[in-house]
Amino acid sequence: MKDDSSFKNIIRKLIANGCKRITDIHVKNVNYTAKDNYIMVLFTLSEPICTYQQKQDGSYGLDRTNILYTSLTAIVHTLLEDEYIGWMSNPLIHNPEYLNLILNGAQIDILQQEVPANTEYKNPFGNHNQESVVFDHNIIINHVLGFKLSQTGELMADKFVDKLLGG
Repeated sequence: MKDDSSFKNIIRKLIANGCKRITDIHVKNVNYTAKDNYIMVLFTLSEPICTYQQKQDGSYGLDRTNILYTSLTAIVHTLLEDEYIGWMSNPLIHNPEYLNLILNGAQIDILQQEVPANTEYKNPFGNHNQESVVFDHNIIINHVLGFKLSQTGELMADKFVDKLLGG
């Protein structure tokens, strides 16, 4: 039986179901914030992407933003899919302060998944026994699919591995 849970198969299914793929978006800055049960990562992008934002009257409407929210866990899983930079995924879990040094200036690919209000949603890249989430408004979930490091990012990744190896 074919394994439909692989990263590439999940991407194919999402695109077949209408998700929008956006490639080569330049990352201008990376920040992270520790939350109660995860580390939130914010990418400042060089160009805006579609999102739903809350208006002054409390309703949500389609808009554009230069901020992409994700989690450190999602970044780690994406990095693991890359044979050249996957090595840094686990060390970044314990050293998120290196995210900006390594990913600043990178090019990223994202997949935008629109989720209608009051619809059960499960992260397609998550484990199978996760609980569904229901949003009370339309939302666009951004899945980061890959990274192409800048020259500076590659240099910082080299320095990161030197630090990890005690150099």
